[in-house]
Amino acid sequence: GQTGISAFRDIVNELTLDNLPLILVTSGCPGFEYAEQIELLYSLCEKTS
Repeated sequence: GQTGISAFRDIVNELTLDNLPLILVTSGCPGFEYAEQIELLYSLCEKTS
C-alpha cells in the first residue's frame, strides 16, 4: 500500500511519538533520492523545540 503525505504529516507531528525511534522503509520513489525523501519528512514537522 501507499501512505500519503498527510498521513506522514500526522505521524511526525504526533506528540506521543516524540521519544520513539521511527524506521522508514521505502522501495524508492522515482525522481526522489533518499536524502530528498528525508528532507521532505523534516519539512512536514510543525513541532517547536
